Amino acid sequence: MNKHIMKWAGVTAAVLIGATAWAGAKMASNVAVAIGGSGGTAWGSLAGARNSPDTTQYIGCNVYGYATGGGTPRVLCTANTVAGVYGTCSSTDPVILETARSIGDDSFIEFQWNPTGRCTYLLVTKFSYYEPKLF
Repeated sequence: MNKHIMKWAGVTAAVLIGATAWAGAKMASNVAVAIGGSGGTAWGSLAGARNSPDTTQYIGCNVYGYATGGGTPRVLCTANTVAGVYGTCSSTDPVILETARSIGDDSFIEFQWNPTGRCTYLLVTKFSYYEPKLF
């Protein structure tokens, strides 16, 4: 009987340890930029870039507007890889602006631009599998 209890205690411990080791999908995302003749695409996790050991990569979007002069609100998205490949775009499109306003500290973003540097696409993803910002 004692061996039987010990066997099940071992099985239970193995299951619990295994469950802990596999709990929740996790994904780190370095910043990437791809540039071509028709524009470019940049993607990455804000927290992943922030937590990276290098001091080069970053990604994000700014939304800004002016109170005077009737200026139109604008979004400016920029990204830089660990290798120093840089991409940027800007837009006054209301859909792109609204999407940029939903970016959070731990968001994954992807943006695309045309040859004139205008943002044509902005994706904001908030999933538990992207690492949180540490500091």
